[in-house]
Amino acid sequence: MANPRISPHLRYYPEDAGKKLGETWQGQRWLREIDPTLATQMIRIGHQDYYVYEPTKLQDGNVVMPIRWFTRSSGSGAKAEQKFWAEPWRLEPVSTDEGHRGYIVNEYDTIEVSAHSLLLSMPQMIETYVSDNLPDPRHIIGMYTAHV
Repeated sequence: MANPRISPHLRYYPEDAGKKLGETWQGQRWLREIDPTLATQMIRIGHQDYYVYEPTKLQDGNVVMPIRWFTRSSGSGAKAEQKFWAEPWRLEPVSTDEGHRGYIVNEYDTIEVSAHSLLLSMPQMIETYVSDNLPDPRHIIGMYTAHV
């Protein structure tokens, strides 16, 4: 990675290339099947680092938990550009009977969001959750998983 001649040729993120499969980083095993903790675990946008398994606030106000980062081409030909995407679980703000506020992770509710829709990473959410009238993002109360 430190070699400036080699680094531009390395791929660190899987790519969603649709039906096209021309390179190993475009394979479904890397994109969908590999354990997210073994894949690339963060992306940097501006001065914020977004990590898998940490709550993230989107520009539309929803809170999600990214579990995977990947790239997808926008445009075609020589003007094609790789853009970052996330595969997150939706988080639902809840209050317990004891008055605690936190989030339920809806593991069954996986969506895709463009990295451009990310607004706040976990550290910024911790600084702003009170003024945003949201639960503390460090309080995960539970998870709902799909029953198969």
